[in-house]
Amino acid sequence: MPVHLVLYSARLDTDGEEQGVARVRITDRLTAQDCFDSIPGFMTGIDLGPEPLYVLTYSTPRGTVDKRLSSSRIRSVGTAVMRLAAGGNAWDIRVTDESGRAAAFAVFRVG
Repeated sequence: MPVHLVLYSARLDTDGEEQGVARVRITDRLTAQDCFDSIPGFMTGIDLGPEPLYVLTYSTPRGTVDKRLSSSRIRSVGTAVMRLAAGGNAWDIRVTDESGRAAAFAVFRVG
């Protein structure tokens, strides 16, 4: 299922409001119902478009691996790849956007 990013306003249980960016899963195209289902207290939103995907590439003793992932998945899978690298089982690790430009993710943690 594709994911869109939505800039939203939502009503909080404490009579306040919050603004933020949410990941909303859609089946075909983004609808208000998708936002109501995904964002508690949803009032209004602006579709920022599809969530960008990145390519995580690394080499292992079995060959080169390429994975197309969202930024949140890059963080979790990247952490696992860094653990492989710490054990000498992955190298030449890089992350690019879909056009091939280098992208930086300084969030990989090992240990």
